[in-house]
Amino acid sequence: MSGLRYVAAAILTLAATGCGKKEEETEVVPPGFCKTEAECQPTADRQNAYQNELREKLASQGVHQEYLPCGKYVVRKAPNGF
Repeated sequence: MSGLRYVAAAILTLAATGCGKKEEETEVVPPGFCKTEAECQPTADRQNAYQNELREKLASQGVHQEYLPCGKYVVRKAPNGF
């Protein structure tokens, strides 16, 4: 029975020390999301440049216009970030 008391005391001690060391909560931004539009704009610019290069490369190889990549990357607001 005294062994159980030592285990209980050890658990309480660990719980008390663990609760006292609360760290600052930081906002977690998942991969692929930015906090601001300015942080995401360089990524959109790179993707647009890559798509233009790919379009030119495929067109020079004779790929029909219908099958070339189209559209532009635009920074949009997502529910949890940009």
